Amino acid sequence: MHSLWTEVLSTHAGAGLVWAGDVVGSLRHVQNVLKPGESCQIPYLLAGKYIKATDVKEYCAWRAKTNILLAAKIDNASIRAPIDDITDVLREDLEPFLTCKRTTMWDELRDLVVQAVALDAEISKSRALFAFAKCTGASGQSWGFQFHDAMMESDVRFDVGHPGMNVELVVAPFFVKAGTADGDAYDTQSCLSKCVVVCTETRKKMVGTF
Repeated sequence: MHSLWTEVLSTHAGAGLVWAGDVVGSLRHVQNVLKPGESCQIPYLLAGKYIKATDVKEYCAWRAKTNILLAAKIDNASIRAPIDDITDVLREDLEPFLTCKRTTMWDELRDLVVQAVALDAEISKSRALFAFAKCTGASGQSWGFQFHDAMMESDVRFDVGHPGMNVELVVAPFFVKAGTADGDAYDTQSCLSKCVVVCTETRKKMVGTF
């Protein structure tokens, strides 16, 4: 999931918008120049009065309309090569950790990338702001912080995590939404999907069952 986020679904410069095909570079550049801030930071920037609500509304309306019009013009053939390239990168990342192989596994991986690209396209057409946000500790560390059930959940292969447990691996980031499809309420943010983690305590408990 982390690799899909960084390669396909990230809103940071140089990532995402794979669905835009041959114009992906230009679209990324224009959006990065015009956007008032990172999607997951917009509510905080508005609360601190670092940006204006009217600027956010105008940008989101422009972005949604532009992406709707553009998506209708994109030839699917133009995104095949980028999808294949991303699949190859993920394959190289995953192969060292495989414990078994199925004949269909790489086709399934490519299908997953295709679905992620399609999700990004749909997200990009909305006036609401969606973002995958990295889960870190208070000091920015990527592991070694405490589990909080309000924003985290255990990987499905492990027991349920509880407050106070130690997070040793972040499997997937948050999925958050700011604003509405009507182009309003950008000062509010909701968590659509919690961060998926593995805690030291649940991992040790699983090891102890074998």
